[in-house]
Amino acid sequence: MSLLDRVFKLFHGVEPKDYYTPFKDEARAFAPHCDELVLHAPSSCRYCDHYPDWQELRRRQRINFTGEHDPTKAPCPSENFRDVSTIYRWPGNRPRTGIDDGTMF
Repeated sequence: MSLLDRVFKLFHGVEPKDYYTPFKDEARAFAPHCDELVLHAPSSCRYCDHYPDWQELRRRQRINFTGEHDPTKAPCPSENFRDVSTIYRWPGNRPRTGIDDGTMF
């Protein structure tokens, strides 16, 4: 057992492999973008489209997606701290469309 696994077991009381989180999915990262609060609307970003559960949650809770400004919905959590032009300065937060050819940009 690695040191990291032992520390995990010490704090959580279980082996890491037995620890359950609703967001645990081996096929995807924790969040689609560098800023975990950035989430784009369905079909507007190929990375965010790997998170249909998160998109559906925002839709049901009437929360704007990143870059949307519907006044009848709550603001996007990422835009609580800075405007979308600042968020998009970092290329890893910009929406990506088209075919995923394995390249980032």
